[in-house]
Amino acid sequence: MLQNDLNIFDVVLLFALPASGKSEFRHFLANIDENTLKDQFHFGQTLQLDDFPYVHMMRVIDNELEKLGHKRLFYIADDQPEIDGHIYATLINLINEDYNDLLNRNTISCDSAAKLLFQRIDNASIKADLLPPMQSLPEEIYQQLSVNIEQQAKELLDEKHRGYPADFVNKTIVFEASRGGKDKATMPLSDPDGYQFSLRYLSDEILKRAVILYIQVTPEESRRKNFERTDPNDPGSILNHGVPLAVMLNDYGCDDMEYLIETSEVKDTVTVKKNGNVYHIPVAILDNRDDKTTYFRSEPSTWSDDKIKQFTLEVKKGERIWLSEYLESYEPVKDGKGVHIQALISIDSGLMDFNVGAIKSNSGENVRDSLPENIAFGEYRWDYTLKGIADSMPETETDIKYIIDESTEDGERIPVFLKNQYIPS
Repeated sequence: MLQNDLNIFDVVLLFALPASGKSEFRHFLANIDENTLKDQFHFGQTLQLDDFPYVHMMRVIDNELEKLGHKRLFYIADDQPEIDGHIYATLINLINEDYNDLLNRNTISCDSAAKLLFQRIDNASIKADLLPPMQSLPEEIYQQLSVNIEQQAKELLDEKHRGYPADFVNKTIVFEASRGGKDKATMPLSDPDGYQFSLRYLSDEILKRAVILYIQVTPEESRRKNFERTDPNDPGSILNHGVPLAVMLNDYGCDDMEYLIETSEVKDTVTVKKNGNVYHIPVAILDNRDDKTTYFRSEPSTWSDDKIKQFTLEVKKGERIWLSEYLESYEPVKDGKGVHIQALISIDSGLMDFNVGAIKSNSGENVRDSLPENIAFGEYRWDYTLKGIADSMPETETDIKYIIDESTEDGERIPVFLKNQYIPS
């Protein structure tokens, strides 16, 4: 079970269109020091979940089936979309199983990694209300197929096992995925398209722990970067795989994340309703329409401090900060009394909306058991500024005459009075 500090995310759903910067962001997180990862990004050491390896293996299975003279099961052709879009629910069910195996460090011993994969695909399909595809194969095809893909299936299983950590102290599980709909589709997207459909299939254990980081690019930019990154000699690579154009237009011509945020029941969240339960998953957007992530595809040793700083500022926009990160004890903060807080704030670029909200704790420091579940940012209506210059009086003229002689004591204050329309005399 995860054993994280309060300011560390448990599960981050890293969502974006293909080639939008998800893998580069993961690469960035994996190559910065632990303290920066925790203090600046609220990530622990990252543990990775990704449904792309299963997409790749399903295409491998289809290609092998064609060689064996059998029809494809998952994709119309190697450069075409899926036969049934409900396959996205199958992929989520496989991720749910990986999540459970990860937390329990389930190491699976088997005679055939390929047959284990076939069984997992069938079970995940049944949970998605689909027929089990691998069971439909004739016995001789099933057996020969398992031999043909055994090496790749074993590599996939071994990689999964290698991802298990020694412990779960300050670890963040990152699930990377893309979902969308047809080019120029209108909102809301219909099942099985979009994030709304797939989110409903995530396990309750994931949903109640998750936050969403959505990396925003236009569909046109997603297609351009997809073709730029594609390495035909490395189709199974997380960083270098390419998505066929027909799939980009059919499955990722648009996505529904912005729509889900705009229509959510709670501000700055995505509402997910599943089996009578309602989840409001906090969401943040990294605007990558002006490409900020491609730089981090390179070797970490080449990254400049300025680039890291700029990217850190982009990711941290809109961050919520808890007072408990800076107060060792709440004892000086008396219940029902005013609190005076001074802070030095530097704006390197952009705009800042600075608000302060108080939420009580009934159980001492760093305990928020009285905090409403999925609390959202508040609305703040009353603001005032001390020691500032009002727009109504942008300039202040002074005419000060004061005589200092032997009678003037050290440290004596000069009696200066500022008059304006609110203090006329």
